[in-house]
Amino acid sequence: GLRRGKVMRALRRVLWAFHDKHADVSVVEYAVMHDHLHLIVEAKDAETLSRGMQGLLVRLARAINRLLR
Repeated sequence: GLRRGKVMRALRRVLWAFHDKHADVSVVEYAVMHDHLHLIVEAKDAETLSRGMQGLLVRLARAINRLLR
């Protein structure tokens, strides 16, 4: 599950790193469930939101997949 110690730490690291690098997209709130995430994200426009979410989800997937291999 996503709420396990190592996975949670990896998720937090990705979210903080994303926040530091992408000032135009903000993760306002997040909730980690057993097998999925809920994110509330803000951006200045739809295109910025779309590109920001794509980048964030790629980073999250890579971090989780590294741990589960």
